[in-house]
Amino acid sequence: MKVIVIGVGRMGTRHAQGLLQVSAIEELVLVDMKEEALENAKNTLGPQSTKKLSFITLGNFLAPPTQADIVID
Repeated sequence: MKVIVIGVGRMGTRHAQGLLQVSAIEELVLVDMKEEALENAKNTLGPQSTKKLSFITLGNFLAPPTQADIVID
């Protein structure tokens, strides 16, 4: 399953931490308009993840169509 989290401030990062514990999730895409927020999320989540993680700015996320099973905003 692919899950997208839009907005990775404190709350979005906490959502992502919980989602990383769900075995059915194979890919987690984190989207934010601020590079700094994505960098903070990468530093927080990257070391603990064995799943595929993507960190995308909002502008790049809107360009190509993205398919997902769940989107959290």
